[in-house]
Amino acid sequence: MAPPPPPPVDGIPGFPSEPPRSEIKGSPEPEKTAEKLKKKIWVLPFKEHSNPPEGLQGVMLGEPVRRSLIKAFAENSKSNFLTDGSEDNIAVELPPVDAEPKEIAKLARQAGISGFLRGEVSDLKTIYGVPSAGFFKTQRVDLTMTVNYELFDSGSGRRVAQGYETQNYGETRSDIVGKTARIPDIDKKAADLGDKMSARMVVKLAPFSERLGWTGRVLRADATRIFVNAGRKSGVQIGEVLKVVENPTDILDPISGNFVGQAPGRMKGTVKLIQYFGQDGSIAILQSGGGILTGDRVELF
Repeated sequence: MAPPPPPPVDGIPGFPSEPPRSEIKGSPEPEKTAEKLKKKIWVLPFKEHSNPPEGLQGVMLGEPVRRSLIKAFAENSKSNFLTDGSEDNIAVELPPVDAEPKEIAKLARQAGISGFLRGEVSDLKTIYGVPSAGFFKTQRVDLTMTVNYELFDSGSGRRVAQGYETQNYGETRSDIVGKTARIPDIDKKAADLGDKMSARMVVKLAPFSERLGWTGRVLRADATRIFVNAGRKSGVQIGEVLKVVENPTDILDPISGNFVGQAPGRMKGTVKLIQYFGQDGSIAILQSGGGILTGDRVELF
C-alpha cells in the first residue's frame, strides 16, 4: 500500500511549501485612467525543452503552460489583455515560434494585434530519491520546471517585458522505481504547474499593457459603413472617433538592400463608432477623409 501523499499546498496536492521562484524585468507605465482599452495580443506556442531528462522525452510541457496562461488572462478581471485568436489557432494562423520578433510584429500589425507573448520551457529537472527497502518499495520524485517569457510591442517590434517562473511538483509513490520511470499523469501535472505559474505571470504582466500601443483593423468597408475588429470587449465606446491609417511601409536602402526602418502609414481619415456587433466588433461611419480599405489600421484619434 502506498504511503499517504504529502499535504496539499495552495490547493494542489504534492506542491511543497517552498515558495516558487519568479522574476520579471521591464519598466511598466503608470496607470493613467481607470477605464483602459483592452490590448489584443497573441500568445504564441511555447518552445519545448531542447534536452528533456529521462522519462520526459516527447512529453509536451510548454503547451499546457500556454493554455493555462490564455485561461488566466481571460479570468483575471484586472488584466487588460485579450488573447485574440490564441485559444485554438483558428481565428488566425499564428507565426512560428522561432520567427524573428520583427517578422512576428509585422504580421501582428497587419492583423490589428497590439503585442505578442512568447515563451519556452528553459529548464526541466527530475530528481528521483533512493527507493526504500522492503517488499513495497517507495520512491520520492520531484519535477522542477522553469519557463521564460517575453512580451513584445507589435508597433515597434521591441521587447517591453521579460521574466521567468519556476515551480516544483513532488510526490512519493510506491510504483516508481528507477530513474527511467515516467512520472504518472504527467500531462495533468504539467497543467497544474502551468496554472500556478500563469496566475503569477498575469499579475506581473498587467502593468505592461500600457507599454503597448492600442490598434485595431478594418474588417470591411462599404459605401456607408466601416466594420472594425474592436467593440465592447475591447473597451471602445459608441460615439468614439478613431483615425484610419495605412499599414506602415518597410524602407530598404536601394543600394545595400539593408532595412532602414518603417515609415508610418498615411492617415486616410476618421470614423465614428455608432454600433457594436458580435463579441468584439463595431460599426462606424466615415467622418472625414476617404479611400478606406479592408486591412487598414485604426488607432486612437
